[in-house]
Amino acid sequence: PAAPGFVVDRPMLFVTGADSSLDFSCVGKIAGRVSGNSRIVLSPAEGGTYEANLRSGTMAVLLDPGRPESAPGFAIRTAQGVTSATGTFFAVTEYKGQTYGKVKKGTVKRKATPPGKPDFAAYLSKSKPKPKPPSKN
Repeated sequence: PAAPGFVVDRPMLFVTGADSSLDFSCVGKIAGRVSGNSRIVLSPAEGGTYEANLRSGTMAVLLDPGRPESAPGFAIRTAQGVTSATGTFFAVTEYKGQTYGKVKKGTVKRKATPPGKPDFAAYLSKSKPKPKPPSKN
């Protein structure tokens, strides 16, 4: 169990029960909450960004808008992609393979990640080919 003052010094899996939550803070005026019934891997900052791997459940993160531009960023990775934000309060939910995001204030960027090899054909079938311009003969 995590307790106040617990330090994440390597990637760690956290599992919250139905009647619990996990509150955390990071260097750079970042704070977050992982709701009940969630599974998440939290890691130390790498390359100037903290990244959480949300496997299921909901996570809300607040990045203080008054923090310096050089402060680390925060991103939430799910099976469908990566959501990151600047100077904002945002939340991401991973539920039955679908990712849902909501921003309260500020700007959020989402970068979709193509599925792994088993689902790649389904990914391609969803993409629409660009129409060809008429030929000039």
